[in-house]
Amino acid sequence: MSRELFEAWAPPACDWSQWAKPAPFIAKDIHSAFGRYAGQALNPSTIKPESDMAVILELPGAEAVAMAVSLAQQGFRPVPLINTTTGSNEAVGMGTILGELRAGAPIVNAAAIPDDAPPVFVLDTQREGHGYTRRPRTYDNRWMVFPQDFPSGNYMVARGIKRLLLLTRDANIRRDLMHVLRRWQDAGVKIYRELPGDGLLPVEVNVPKPSQFKLGWYRFLVAMGLRKNAAGGFGGWIPEPSQSSGSG
Repeated sequence: MSRELFEAWAPPACDWSQWAKPAPFIAKDIHSAFGRYAGQALNPSTIKPESDMAVILELPGAEAVAMAVSLAQQGFRPVPLINTTTGSNEAVGMGTILGELRAGAPIVNAAAIPDDAPPVFVLDTQREGHGYTRRPRTYDNRWMVFPQDFPSGNYMVARGIKRLLLLTRDANIRRDLMHVLRRWQDAGVKIYRELPGDGLLPVEVNVPKPSQFKLGWYRFLVAMGLRKNAAGGFGGWIPEPSQSSGSG
């Protein structure tokens, strides 16, 4: 693992770093990946750090990382939660994400972020590998988020977080994230949603209880279709089907 890059994003002395995911940083490709997001990201100057507000960037991964870098320069503490590895013929494209993590590391490290800075959690809306079909010789690095991947609602409130700003272009909150936000909402955190770049004020939303909410077997049931790896995240090769001898 590139410890230097990871610790630039998740300094050990920062409380929020305990939730940062190391999985992408084990890739050797991260040292040569090129990142400079060229899309139309939201102007981060419209979002000001406030001690009682956390942010979730639910955007395509490269854009989310680039946005987190910009927000770090304004006083937020980025917490990368992209929890997967990379391989050839992969379900979720990681090249541009690795590039942004590499390019952004020295900027985040030099940002002099205050110890009490509010967190901005970084996700990837493409984590489910849209259009991917499981087949041999592909790298299944699809992933999802679970409540255990985030601080609890009580922890957020204890740290003074009373509001959560969700930045997303999705029409609806994804089901895996709903399990997180509903818990925060029950703990007293108000959830607001903003569409990047629309120029409108954030709108408070009520997060309904998703199916299987707080079901003890929820994580097992959901993750059984995904592939775990030794890095603690997701990602694994789909092997060739075993061949029988043909004898009956």
